[in-house]
Amino acid sequence: MVRLQSVVQQIADDVAGEALKAIVTSKPTTKADFTTLSQQIMSTIIAPHTSNALYAAFVEQLSKDLCEGLTAVQTRKVSSALSVLGNTKQQEERDKASGKKKVSYFFVNT
Repeated sequence: MVRLQSVVQQIADDVAGEALKAIVTSKPTTKADFTTLSQQIMSTIIAPHTSNALYAAFVEQLSKDLCEGLTAVQTRKVSSALSVLGNTKQQEERDKASGKKKVSYFFVNT
């Protein structure tokens, strides 16, 4: 049984190592490439830490660090996207608390 656990751990380490190698060696050139890179970073490195009580502080600091090299306009665009996300989450929480069902609107071009 100990041998099986050792083999399973080695496989997990190899998979994680390959995922990290893919992240480090990637050379994104398109928006889609950067989206894929973001998803890889999230799933491989960040996701295991989301349940930590200090995760929100980490995200806040990481966001600041990531925006450090951006222009003011680019930083405002990131800020706007986060505000929209925050407002959406807040509305969903209000709706859930009040028992309101989510309403979806479909627009048909005529």
